[in-house]
Amino acid sequence: MCWDAGEIFPCDIRSPRLARRFCADAIGSVLQAGPEFQTVLDDLVIVASELVTNSVKANCTELELTLSIHRDHLRLVVGDDAPGEPRLMAAGPEDVGGRGVAITAALAQAWGVSRLPPRKRVWAELTFAPQLAANLTCSGGLRAGRL
Repeated sequence: MCWDAGEIFPCDIRSPRLARRFCADAIGSVLQAGPEFQTVLDDLVIVASELVTNSVKANCTELELTLSIHRDHLRLVVGDDAPGEPRLMAAGPEDVGGRGVAITAALAQAWGVSRLPPRKRVWAELTFAPQLAANLTCSGGLRAGRL
């Protein structure tokens, strides 16, 4: 791992917006802007928003979001204490929900759920474009955040 950051959010309707801002600010502070970076950042904020929204809808009491940069990918983890696990659903055209996991699966190269009671952690990995990965240096690592 080259870098990681995390934040704890209340479980309420503001959290998806706060998570998007946290992701953009945290990753933007360590990766340089460019088209390869912008694609990863765009996908990251969408996936973060979807996973945090799922936690809020599942009635968690608190949630944590962790980001980590590895040599060739970015890993996002959303942990909460809500019951149940997210699952891939086939939402119809008239449905107003049920697309969050499908969006995550479409944008992330891998995703899954792990349990460490009393919390579950939903994770997603976004692979960097080769140009971005080639310019990343992981020397000594950098730790940021408040977790």
